[in-house]
Amino acid sequence: MNRSSIHNIRQVLLFRGLAFGIVGLGTLALFSDLEQAASMALFIGSLVVLVSFWLMVQPGYLAFETAQGKILISTDKEDKSEFFLIMPANELAGYEIEKSYAGLRRKLFLYRKTPKGFMKSKAIPMSLFTAHQTREMSAQLDELVTANGFAHLKL
Repeated sequence: MNRSSIHNIRQVLLFRGLAFGIVGLGTLALFSDLEQAASMALFIGSLVVLVSFWLMVQPGYLAFETAQGKILISTDKEDKSEFFLIMPANELAGYEIEKSYAGLRRKLFLYRKTPKGFMKSKAIPMSLFTAHQTREMSAQLDELVTANGFAHLKL
């Protein structure tokens, strides 16, 4: 298995820069020549837009890597702590990408073959993966699922 790594650090930094810009524009309105009520409305509006979008997308860092017969996944948060998954690649039985909020929020679930049956992983947030990154990761996962003999399963 060749070593392959996909991550979304650029998208995370862009998203956070955009968030900083939205709050910055709202804060700038507080110091403008607008009436106090209008400047407060713009400031509060910018916070509402930011919080709403943040909750819908749930942005976060995700690194997906296949190396030395293993699948390695790390994120920047999972229930207020970092999340790491190291799984033997030959145990991958399938995967699912769940979409919500008109596709803004996407979560990856991996299915693993264990002696007791199939096990579903925790949700792995992947909202900031680009379409190209998602296709690249899916192609790698499809290849592993097929190599493991589980391509025919519907999980």
